[in-house]
Amino acid sequence: MNGPRFATWLSAFTLATCGFGPAALAQGDPNAPPEVAGMQVLTRGPVHEAFAEPVVFDPKACPVIPKQPPPQVEELPPDQQPEGTNVQWIPGYWSWDDERNDYLWVSGIWRDVPPGRQWVPGYWSEAQGGFQWIAGAWVPTAQEQVEYLAEPPQSLEVGPNGPSPSADATWAPGCWYWQETRYVWRPGFWVPFQPHWLWVPAHFVWTPNGYLYVNGYWDHPLDTRGLAFAPVYFQQPLYAQPNFVYTPSVGLLATALASSLFVRPSYQQYCFGDYYAATNFNSGIYPWYSYHQSRYGYDPLFSHYAAVHTRRDPRWVNGLHEEYLYRRNHPEFRPARTFVQQQTIVNNVTNVNVTNVNVRNVTKVQNLVIGRPIHQMATLDRGPATKQDVAFRQNLRFERIDEARRKVIAQQAGQLNQFRQQRIRQEQEFARRPQSGPQAKEPGKRANFPDQPRRMDLPRSPVASLPLRDRDQPGREANAATKAARQANAANAAQEVIQAREATKAARQANAANAAREAMQTREANVATKAARQANAANAAREAMQAREANAAREVMQAREANAATKAARQANAANAAREAMQAREANAAAQAARQANAANAAREANAARQANAANAAREAMQAREANAAAQAARQANAANAAREANAARQANAANARAQMQARHARDAAPPPVPTQPNLDLNRRPGTPNQFRQQRHEPDPNQLPPQFRRGMQNQGRPNANLEGAAVPPNVRAAQMIHNDQPRHDGTPKAQKKRQRD
Repeated sequence: MNGPRFATWLSAFTLATCGFGPAALAQGDPNAPPEVAGMQVLTRGPVHEAFAEPVVFDPKACPVIPKQPPPQVEELPPDQQPEGTNVQWIPGYWSWDDERNDYLWVSGIWRDVPPGRQWVPGYWSEAQGGFQWIAGAWVPTAQEQVEYLAEPPQSLEVGPNGPSPSADATWAPGCWYWQETRYVWRPGFWVPFQPHWLWVPAHFVWTPNGYLYVNGYWDHPLDTRGLAFAPVYFQQPLYAQPNFVYTPSVGLLATALASSLFVRPSYQQYCFGDYYAATNFNSGIYPWYSYHQSRYGYDPLFSHYAAVHTRRDPRWVNGLHEEYLYRRNHPEFRPARTFVQQQTIVNNVTNVNVTNVNVRNVTKVQNLVIGRPIHQMATLDRGPATKQDVAFRQNLRFERIDEARRKVIAQQAGQLNQFRQQRIRQEQEFARRPQSGPQAKEPGKRANFPDQPRRMDLPRSPVASLPLRDRDQPGREANAATKAARQANAANAAQEVIQAREATKAARQANAANAAREAMQTREANVATKAARQANAANAAREAMQAREANAAREVMQAREANAATKAARQANAANAAREAMQAREANAAAQAARQANAANAAREANAARQANAANAAREAMQAREANAAAQAARQANAANAAREANAARQANAANARAQMQARHARDAAPPPVPTQPNLDLNRRPGTPNQFRQQRHEPDPNQLPPQFRRGMQNQGRPNANLEGAAVPPNVRAAQMIHNDQPRHDGTPKAQKKRQRD
């Protein structure tokens, strides 16, 4: 394979898988939980069995662990919960880690419960030489009893025996089921593809008392079934301290689980993270695509996502295989194993350019795919985001729960632990009951498994799905909510229009009143000015008349006196002349005084007029300012009304969007009908299994390719050539996990085929 070309493809695949863009890689996560001394958050480990479980055709007992598991850890759910009416909290449990040779804690999960199902949790059971894990199962809520059955025969499933009836159909494998007194084989069948649901086929779960049969059911896809949290490893027994409470804080991305997902059939569980080493494959941990395409089990997750992705990318399975081989051969390209290592890589990456690929940076990018702090996931609804974040928002939204609600949920988790203890007591009691029959070791002693079904009462689990409502009810509720929102929007709009009209009318009336008042004041000022002018003119005329009359009277008096003085006393001419001069000066002084008085009156009148004009101007300016203030208040009122209208419109749009989303979720919440299964009468034909397969035109398993054959030398695990069966037809099937060199012969035809490949 061309190195740069593969690096370019790997970078694009990684960025599409991570949910991180280059801008998000330039800085660390401010919401990262602090590292607690003695506790290590892992980005590698088992997936909670209630979140996802593979289907094993021939389940066996889990390995016996010589070390006793620690006591149960007290958990408190985080304060963020995925939205949904059927999302419930399921507490965690201990799981064995072979590499550490110690137990690690599988954190609790938020789970959208499958419709019509209740959770029966698994537990650790004491066995000969140590302890053994008993897996849990999703059983029907209507089931009041569980049946412990004898070990079923070896599975006859060999895959589809014919072409798919449509491009949207997926294959559900066959399964044994108990009928009256014996097992009957039910062949596989085609299931119509559902984009929002995946089909979990019928399967068995091993217990010390027998096999539990779980019939098929519909479940949510991985990205909408809730939120799983990263496991933790307690380097010190912090859980034994008084008042210790553990709260998960790092959620696992669904895209991360799909990019690094493995199956561990011996424990009937999924694993995620760095399990790419060849030693992991040798120990029984296989890539999910490889396990699904073998004869040893069925992966409902891979079946669903293969149907989704191969429509857009026919080479999707090839990409998974190529990426697995590359990471297996290049340890530096594998994901980080702890959350601290992941955050260190995030802080060190500052430049990732997809067009000019730096392989080391791309390696660090793909290490970011495992988990995120839940508070960062919950805040994706706000702010800019990448395309992957937008897809995450569409599939999963969060809501905050208060402290009181968290304590109630923790109490419900305690009820589930009590339910687990009740299951342990009942199954241990069943184990002590004597059994007899062909499988009994000695008459009167307990057999390994019962010959006939043994029934045990099953109380209702605290984690169970809510009853399904009428399918039309969510649509009616959504329509009613939309109608009410529209009516509220119309009423608000009408009220705001009326308020705006009233405010405009009041502003106009205020402006008209101000204008009328200003005009009246102007007219009054003009009248006052005119009256003042008339009064000034009258005063001036009166003063002039008085001055003329006084002058005339004085002149007559002076003339008479002068005549009398001239006639009576000519001798005193000098005295008379002096007196006349004095009188003339006095008359001139009086005239000058009259003129000065007229000037003072005129100045007073002019000053009064100026003061009146100034007062009028001040009043007019004050009125103009009041009018401007009123106009500005009107504009502000209009702006406030417009803002309220815009806010109401946004709220109405948000309400409509929420109503539509609730309606869509309500429609998706109703599972499809159970697929039509084949006629069971076909399985009652007599004869051996080989004869039965010949009647059904099925191939003989002894004639299958080597990678599909079972061998005693493998001790129940898939053949070492398992990955060859996982490679699609257009990839060379001879490219094995442990030997990448192609096998060939020396014929010319084989040489030409190698050249074409």
